[in-house]
Amino acid sequence: MNISPIFCSFVAEDMLNIDNEDLERYCYEVKEKDKGRKISNQGGWQSNLINVADIRIRDLYEAVMYRVDAINRKIGYSGPKINMQAFWLNINGKNNYNEMHDHPGSFYAAVYYVKAKEEQGDIVFYNPIPFFSNYATANNAHQYDQFNSTNWGISPKTGKLLIFPSYLNHFVKINTVEEDRISISFNFNLDWKGLDKF
Repeated sequence: MNISPIFCSFVAEDMLNIDNEDLERYCYEVKEKDKGRKISNQGGWQSNLINVADIRIRDLYEAVMYRVDAINRKIGYSGPKINMQAFWLNINGKNNYNEMHDHPGSFYAAVYYVKAKEEQGDIVFYNPIPFFSNYATANNAHQYDQFNSTNWGISPKTGKLLIFPSYLNHFVKINTVEEDRISISFNFNLDWKGLDKF
């Protein structure tokens, strides 16, 4: 029997060849000038929104934009242009984490790990289907997959890029390592100007 996945969500994953040492210096330089903000972060430091693509992250920006555009076309939105709304920097030390949140007001979100190890705290996504946790029986699946999981964790790694729909609720586990976990997060939107949506 053929099983058709319907009403699907996704997390896209890729490894980028970027100068992470320069990006790390950039993140610490911004931290010296920016007191930061508290949104979902518990401890650590998160920069204020940056909505201008700084020359120091141009290679990363272009690599991420290329992949977001490719994903957008692959899932059927071939007409609208992709716009980066903003990005922000995250530096999380030992025992820091991020509470559950989504990225309202945007269409896609992305996170790039400038400096991270697998043991520094997974990012965990929640199944977006309402009441799925009531439907699924805990510990009843012999192997978890996209059909029976209430959440899905992905380990961080230097150079790893994740792209996902902004509606996906997610949190980041505690960094249990003495070293900082450094990442850059992005929000993207679709520009429908001049296009017939229907």
